[in-house]
Amino acid sequence: MKTRFLQVLALLISIYVPLVCAAPNKQFEELMRVGVRMHDNGKYAESIDIYKRALEIDNNAWVWYEIGYSYLKMGDDDNASRAFDKAVALDPTYYKAYVQLGYLFSKHDRPDVGNALYFKAYLINPKGAVGSLNNIAINLRQQGINKAVDYYRLVLARYPDNKLLLFNLSQIYSDKGFEYLTDEEINKRNILNTALVDFEKLRNRPTVFYDKELDYFIALIHLVRGDRERGKEHTNTCAKSSNAEVQLKCKKMAKGGYRLQSMI
Repeated sequence: MKTRFLQVLALLISIYVPLVCAAPNKQFEELMRVGVRMHDNGKYAESIDIYKRALEIDNNAWVWYEIGYSYLKMGDDDNASRAFDKAVALDPTYYKAYVQLGYLFSKHDRPDVGNALYFKAYLINPKGAVGSLNNIAINLRQQGINKAVDYYRLVLARYPDNKLLLFNLSQIYSDKGFEYLTDEEINKRNILNTALVDFEKLRNRPTVFYDKELDYFIALIHLVRGDRERGKEHTNTCAKSSNAEVQLKCKKMAKGGYRLQSMI
């Protein structure tokens, strides 16, 4: 009789316990889905309320990250920073929180701390946080063009096909009339040709960047290479850009006879 009782008890436990455990997990997942949907619809305060309910079920890094991200979108940097801090305290490998903390420190005039956090995110997840390398370069650019250019060259040695890095490096080059390009880069590494190929590919994906802004950089590369006709073609296209700054640059280039002021 006792053996039979224990068998029945074991059976009831095997059925009941998973149901009890599954219910909170299902509720947590549903709350997170609702919170993310609220956030995506711009209802940041409502999403935070939902996330806090999820915290009562599972106090984890993901929830705190989402709370911080909603605060960030609301412009509440202090609460965003606190939430991201809690995320990394719960999970020191949650690289996305380091990226956002890097952004906040950079925004509030601490690019040195921001860069350290960006790099920490990259070390944790090189593939997921590769964009952080570009954020570091943006901070370095504020300290001087040469520092940023040297850094870009170093990173591109590791990621030669990274289009975002190439795009931003070429922005620096174009802004300064390409004076920072060395003979080695032009003749041996062929960075201009590489950038041209990548820009042409990106041009077919207008959602990535301003579509006509790419024509500006393509035009610059053609002009530096001495191809005035193709430079003119792309300059005329970017002169129709909806971006006023790009439009002005292209019109100036056209007015100057499609010639760069500082040639290599």
